[in-house]
Parts: sequence; C-alpha cells; structure tokens
Amino acid sequence: MRIVLLAHALTGQGGWISGTNFIRSLASAVPQHQYLITVPADCGYEKIRLPEGSRFLICPNRAALPVRLKLETKTIPAAVKDFKADIVLGLGNHGLRHIDCPQAIWIRNGYLVYPSKYFAKAGLATKIHVWLQRIHLRQVLRHTNIIFCQTPVMQKRIAEYYGYDVNKIKILPNALSAFLRGPVAPVPEELPQGLAKDRFNCLVLSTYYIHKNPEIIVSECLKSPENFRGIRFITTIANEGLGKRFLEKVSSNNILRELIYNVGPIAHEKLKVYYDNVEVVIMPTVMESFSVTYLEAMYFGVPILTTDLDFARYICGDAAAYYNPWQVGSFAEKLLQLRNDVCLRKELIARGKGQWHKFCHTWDDVAKTAIGEIEKVIS
Repeated sequence: MRIVLLAHALTGQGGWISGTNFIRSLASAVPQHQYLITVPADCGYEKIRLPEGSRFLICPNRAALPVRLKLETKTIPAAVKDFKADIVLGLGNHGLRHIDCPQAIWIRNGYLVYPSKYFAKAGLATKIHVWLQRIHLRQVLRHTNIIFCQTPVMQKRIAEYYGYDVNKIKILPNALSAFLRGPVAPVPEELPQGLAKDRFNCLVLSTYYIHKNPEIIVSECLKSPENFRGIRFITTIANEGLGKRFLEKVSSNNILRELIYNVGPIAHEKLKVYYDNVEVVIMPTVMESFSVTYLEAMYFGVPILTTDLDFARYICGDAAAYYNPWQVGSFAEKLLQLRNDVCLRKELIARGKGQWHKFCHTWDDVAKTAIGEIEKVIS
C-alpha cells in the first residue's frame, strides 16, 4: 500500500513523542508499505529512518493560519494525489477535507470531546480555538472511514459527541518510548537538580497547559503552607508563554519559592534518574486522552496521585491515589495521606506493577495495529 501520514501538526511534547515513536516503528514493524509523511521542519523527524520507497514532506513549523489553510487545502492534497495514495492516516487529531481516497484519523486530544467544564479556566482565545477545531473535525469526519483513539473512555465520548459509529472507532493505545525500556541508569553520585534528601520529593512532570492544572499546587500551598512543610514539588515547566507567568508567580512569593522548584523540561535520557529518586508522581490534570506519564510512573515503581476522573481511573485502576479536582482541600488531604503512610505507597507500587502489564505495548505493536486496521479498510 501507499500510505500518507499526517504529522505536520505534532510539535508539542505529547504529540511529538507519539509522532516520532510511531514513525520510527514503521521501518521495523510494517516496512512492506510505502509512506509519504508530512512533518514539521526542525523537529527531528527528518533523522528517522523510513522503509524503502518512503519519504518526508517537510512543512512549516507552527505555521500561521493562512499558511496552514493553504497547506491542508492545496499543498498536501496535491501531494496525496501525486503519491497515488491508497489511504491517508491523520496522526494529529485531524484529517483532510479535500481528498479522493479513504482516510483514518487518530484522535488523542481531550479538548475535542470533553465538556467546557474541564477547561473552564482557559482564556477566550483558547475556547474559540477549541470551538473551531470541533467544527473542522465534524466536517472532516464526513470523509473519514475509521477513527483511532487510545481508550474505551475516548471511544465512548467520540461516538456520543460526534454521532460516529462506535464500531468504526478502534482502540490504538499509548506505549512507553523505547529508550525508557533500556538498561537501568547508573546511580548518580548526587541527586538530580531540584531534589532534596531532606524533603518528600513530588514530581509534577508536564509542560504548562491549562488542563494540566499545576495551579492547584499554588493555590493549596498558599492556602495552608503549614500542611506542606517538608514537601518539595519539582515542576518541569518551560519559561515561556503561560508557563512563564506561572513561574513568575512562584518566584515572586516566598512561600511558593520554598515549596516549588522548577527544573524546566527534562531531557528524555534523564527521566529514569528522576523517577528513581522521587517519592510520588503528581498528575493534577483534569483532561487527558492517555498520558504516558501514568505508564512511566507504574513502570518505574513510583506511587501516583491524580484526579478522580474517567481517563485516570481507566489507566491506573487501583494503582493510584485519587482526589476530587472540584473539591477544595481534597488534593492536600490525599497528598498528606501518601506522605504519612509508607505502607500505602508500597501498596500502590505493587498494584502499579500489575496494572502496567495491561498496557505494556510497544510502539511496534501500535504501528502494526494501526496499519492492520487500515489494510482492512482498503480490502
């Protein structure tokens, strides 16, 4: 088959990780096909080895709206036609409206299905952007033969919100990056940046997005700082955009500066060292498709504290401690319980090992599943 993969919008951390892992698996898992892959410039995609007869179509990185419209209504459809594609697979939540071949879309963006309550704190510009994205997706779905999503939770939400045949929505789960399954990292002579031997270290591993909700840590610390004595929150937020405002708020307050330590984005090769040296991984997110951080924490044996919501419950089961994100004080109560109860932390770690095995797919498995379903569409 001749398959076009749309990955030119996968520039953010989560999208980039999924996109690079999926594309990297093509050569080992499904090399029998030829691929034309649209990717953003200067993001490292070009270094990936592809199956014979395959190539990249390099697109502008984070293009302005007029450029993006031209790209997706003229440039890419023309390339699809010239490539004589049998099918198009959109890896970035959207597809094309102007094509003459079958199409599949992989939807991994919670903003496309969750009610506005879940991103109520977002600004007006974000809410308008979400509204336009949903309108565009409805139009694209008229030209879509199959949808992929990561969990039955998303499958149900997509079917109900868009009125799409649930039998045409297939599960394509997340997976750990291959480098995390490599040899055990050597024990460092010194603790990684931000960690303290005399603190209860909590890793909040995320870039800054409204739905990731790191603000709850700020509000809880300011409300009752005495509850968090001896605790350190290690955040991984880049000093830009909304993240910059968050960091300025932390640095300008003595209480927050004492409790929160931002190390910035952690390089992939250093992730293991952080997981090996923290007591808890905190996921205050209120909206996800399938965050791989849950899998990483369970894989490395770190207890998880997260929100009591459908996506988290499906992935973590009984291997996490949950708090009510809509109830004031619930976060602090559960975190203090984890800090004070060593037996509970050990129990969550043991459960996590069992829960992890339900999701121990590789990216080769994911690629084989996706291409296998696409082959059924063509046949």
